[in-house]
Amino acid sequence: MAQNGADTVEEPRVRFPDGESPQLRALSRRLSPALDPEELPHLVLYDHDIAKISVTAAGSEEPEPSDSRHERTGRQLYYLLSGLEPELAELRSGALIRTVVRVPDGALFFYLVEAGSHLYGATSRPDRIEAADQTIARTVNELRRSVRYSELNYGAYSSWRRGDTPWKAAEALSHDTLDTGAPSTTASGPEATADRAPGAPPDEKSDASPQGPAEVSGGAPTDAPEPLPPHVSTSAPGSAAAQLARALAVSGLHYLAHHTPDRAPRAVADLLDHPELSDFFRHISRDQRRERYHRVGALLPGLVARLNDSLCAVIGGELVRVVLDVEQGAIYYHALPDGGYLVGVTVDQERVAEADERLARLGHELTGEGG
Repeated sequence: MAQNGADTVEEPRVRFPDGESPQLRALSRRLSPALDPEELPHLVLYDHDIAKISVTAAGSEEPEPSDSRHERTGRQLYYLLSGLEPELAELRSGALIRTVVRVPDGALFFYLVEAGSHLYGATSRPDRIEAADQTIARTVNELRRSVRYSELNYGAYSSWRRGDTPWKAAEALSHDTLDTGAPSTTASGPEATADRAPGAPPDEKSDASPQGPAEVSGGAPTDAPEPLPPHVSTSAPGSAAAQLARALAVSGLHYLAHHTPDRAPRAVADLLDHPELSDFFRHISRDQRRERYHRVGALLPGLVARLNDSLCAVIGGELVRVVLDVEQGAIYYHALPDGGYLVGVTVDQERVAEADERLARLGHELTGEGG
């Protein structure tokens, strides 16, 4: 307890599982202001797989043994995500800087602070997940600035602070404008291109180029048609790919795959051929990215199964969404009730938040849920 005149202020619970030092004590004081008994009651700082600091909010209803459970959970996240890093490295999209694991009743967060150092957080309030996520992003960047590292744009939250929030403005636009970059759903749209071999040019005799508003650099809509229709491939009738294509946007979600419970891709749609995305393919081709996204998509159910086994002691319920936020964009996993799942990708770090929203909306559409 800290005494301040007649007032008594309860201090956060602090543990140093690997031993205390003046430096770690100072770091714990930097972490404590982020805590909130409702929104973000737990934070753990790791050096590789070793928990160095564990802080729990004053007033947290969880008993002290829960601290060690969170420490073990963060260690498991470190091992599981480290196993995925070689596949992510093949994408040439930078390091994994932020992971969000969501269940119906809460979420876990695992942020890269600097090489070998991560910050783990947990919330059991589904209505406060985004706020907790932003708090951790802000806290980690404060830790980085304290040792003269530059900030990282975790979750595109740094873009929000700059006021550069094109996806927020896009929400006010019409549905058709939101879908700029997606192909037409007429017979000359996805149904016509669905049977075309991956990478093949569109039929010059068809009118496959989508009409209507198109986005140009800066996000302003114009009346010009898209200069290049998106690449669409599917293992199902064209309508399946068309539903995915309608969720795509140059200003947000760039790749979508709907996988069956046996991990096979039921339908795939992407905008990787769009000329405005050319700068993201300086060191890797579009077809190489497609192949590697497919490979990562096939690996994600195994990761999710291991996460479910490892995290059940801390947060109840089956995992429903995972965000793998890399330095250049993000990969998303969204579980579906039939055992299938969606894999989404944005290659633009500024669009991570919008892409997350778009994938969530598509998941609700596919399951007939509201929201």
